[in-house]
Amino acid sequence: MNKEALLFALMETVDFLFQLAPLMLVLLWLGNAVYTIVVVDVFARSPVWLIFKTINIHAVSMLSLTTLYLYTFYNLNYLLPHVRVPVAMGFTILGLLYYDFVWIIFDYVTTGHGMPLMQFSLFLGVVAILYFYNRYQFFNLKPSFYVWQVVFLLSMVILAFTGFYHTLHANIDPHPNNWIWALGKFTGVWAWSAMYLKRGGLM
Repeated sequence: MNKEALLFALMETVDFLFQLAPLMLVLLWLGNAVYTIVVVDVFARSPVWLIFKTINIHAVSMLSLTTLYLYTFYNLNYLLPHVRVPVAMGFTILGLLYYDFVWIIFDYVTTGHGMPLMQFSLFLGVVAILYFYNRYQFFNLKPSFYVWQVVFLLSMVILAFTGFYHTLHANIDPHPNNWIWALGKFTGVWAWSAMYLKRGGLM
C-alpha cells in the first residue's frame, strides 16, 4: 500500500469514527429516554451520561433532541462527516435554544422570571455559526415549519393561560408537567427540522 492510499484509508477511518462516536451516544440517550417514558413515567427525568458527569433531564426533552439529531443527521447524508456532524449538532442545539427562548418569553410575561434577551442572543449566535460555518448553503424553509410553529406557540399560550408558570414558581408542584407541555417541548424543538440546507456548498 503506497503512502497516498494509506493516508486516504486513515482519513476514511477518522471520518467513520467522527460520525460513529456521537451517533452511538445519541442512540444510548434515546434508548434510555424511551425506557424512562415507557417503564417509569412520561414526565419523569432520565439520566444523561456525559464524559465527566451524569445529569438528569426530562425524558421528553431527551426524546425530542435525540430524534431531531438523528433525523437531521440522516437528511444531511450528502455532506462529508466534518460538516455533517457539526451541522446536525447545530440544528439540534438551535431547536433547544429556540424552545427555551420562547419558553422564557412566556415565563417572563406571565411571572416576571427569566432573561429573554440572553436566550435570544444565544439563539442568534447559533444561527450565525451555522450560517458562516456552512456559508455556501442557504436555509430552506418548508411549509411544515409553520405547522410546527403554530402548534408550539398554541401550546405555550395554553400553558400560560392555565397557570402553568405560576404553579411552577409557587413550589406547589415542582414538576407540573402535562401533555400540553410535552407537545410544546417536542414541537418547539422540532420546529427547525423543516429548515434544511440545500444540496451543494461544502462537501
